[in-house]
Amino acid sequence: MKKVFFYLAILSILAFVIYSCAKEPNVNEEASVKSQAIELRGDDDVNPLDCGPEEDKTCFHASYTDTIPTILGCNAIVNYDVQICPTKSAPIRVDVMNIYNVNIQSDYGSCTVFLDSINYYVNHGNQARASYLLNLRNGMAANAIEALTLDRFLNYYGGANYDCNLSSLVNVNFFASKCYQFCQKDKIDYYCGLGCCKRSTAYCIIDGEIIISGSSVSQSKACKPVKTECDIRRAPCQSSACGMLTVIPLGPANDM
Repeated sequence: MKKVFFYLAILSILAFVIYSCAKEPNVNEEASVKSQAIELRGDDDVNPLDCGPEEDKTCFHASYTDTIPTILGCNAIVNYDVQICPTKSAPIRVDVMNIYNVNIQSDYGSCTVFLDSINYYVNHGNQARASYLLNLRNGMAANAIEALTLDRFLNYYGGANYDCNLSSLVNVNFFASKCYQFCQKDKIDYYCGLGCCKRSTAYCIIDGEIIISGSSVSQSKACKPVKTECDIRRAPCQSSACGMLTVIPLGPANDM
């Protein structure tokens, strides 16, 4: 299990280290963070389930909710679906696991510092860093649930069945359909648009170690905005759902 997290957490750790070098804003420990959800009034033709695997009756399906520790003490509550499609091919075995319909929300009781930090950057006109913090938190959550899901899969089917030397693989497709923004009016984060981005990663085993044999990210739909109740004092909606799958580290905030 630790080896799975090691490989998937490399990008998140690098990004977090670079972010930590920046000057942090002072936050008010007594600042209140509202925990109510923003009501989404999306168009009928915008559906997060449009971004995901094709329905296949030979596959297995499960739904999960996990609480994931991320940046600045903020726990992310993640709801997601998993589709597992085992094959009967031999001797080369290639199974497919799809993670989709992912929704990430802040556990508001633990995210005051995180949300206050975003609010600080929005107030100072640094939208790039505000969006980066959202992507970093979401990216850390995405990597963690992929690691958890892969661990469940290998424990059930047996890691020995995916020997790199035999060219056997498990392909994990992570579908991200939501773009996020920050609402200053209520000091909460929420999704504001729907699109489709997929990260595909192939895993295999050598001497008990999980190896990433290849990974790619592709976007099939840019984010289409949905109407929300946060109509004033809000950060711009992200234009792509790929942000949480390809977190690009920013340098120190030398303008702060």
